[in-house]
Amino acid sequence: MDDKENATSGLFEGLSEATNTLFSSESARKIAALWIDNGEKVATQALEFQTKATEWSKNTMFAPIFEMQNSIARNYVELSAKTARRFWQLE
Repeated sequence: MDDKENATSGLFEGLSEATNTLFSSESARKIAALWIDNGEKVATQALEFQTKATEWSKNTMFAPIFEMQNSIARNYVELSAKTARRFWQLE
């Protein structure tokens, strides 16, 4: 019985250590940093695609509208990422 209890105790201790490692505040910050960085990269790539997709409008009256829209979106992405980093105290 003693061996069985030791094995069970060891299993729960190992599980407890893994849980503490995964759910620590430092791990949460690392996950948040990865999430923010990847979100920012995806948004930037989408905006680059949008810029390429609207190149046809360079010599039309729609060009300023598309440029303004892209500029506002880029500012929003930068501001959102910066705010999220401040919230998670990554800066």
